[in-house]
Amino acid sequence: MREAAKFLAWAGLVFSLPAVLTAVELTVRIPPTEAIVGTVVRVPIALENAADLGAVEIDLEYPPNILEFINLEPGGLNPGMVEFKIVQPGLLRIGSISEPALNGNGDLFLISFKVLGPGTASLDFRKVKASEGASGAEIPTTSKAGAITAQAASTPAAGGGGLAIPPQNRLMNWILVVEAVVGIGVLGLLIVIVMVLRRIVVVLQKKH
Repeated sequence: MREAAKFLAWAGLVFSLPAVLTAVELTVRIPPTEAIVGTVVRVPIALENAADLGAVEIDLEYPPNILEFINLEPGGLNPGMVEFKIVQPGLLRIGSISEPALNGNGDLFLISFKVLGPGTASLDFRKVKASEGASGAEIPTTSKAGAITAQAASTPAAGGGGLAIPPQNRLMNWILVVEAVVGIGVLGLLIVIVMVLRRIVVVLQKKH
């Protein structure tokens, strides 16, 4: 009996190892985003492989010379309460408590920034702490920083907003001008010839 009990205990341990070894960490990431200077852009903080996620606390760094924090909203995955605090310019502290706990993939937060100037604004995780909903135990977490690429708004070309003429159209215009000038010259020449001929006729008539 003792040998059988030992065998069953070892068998249970062996069969439980794959579940432990294949456990997936919670991933918190920010996707790359593009924006125009002077606009407000919404950036998601997304979760992957959330399981029994009860609480999250994040410290997020951003360049205050390029971005101005505007607002924080819960994402589609997060029906719970969200809080935020600007620790200092360029450092935002975010917190969320969810009941029931969160599971799956999706957006946890949506952050709104006003884009102040052009450049690449890195969004770096200084701290990410996640806890289980049932036990409060800390959840192993991997974070992936993101960035906002800000570009200046395009401006119309100088000159009062006139339409640019394509090169082929400019060439055609020059051809028309030349034709017009040549046509006027030929007409003038014909008039001169007619007047000379008339004068010759008048002179000949006087002689006769």
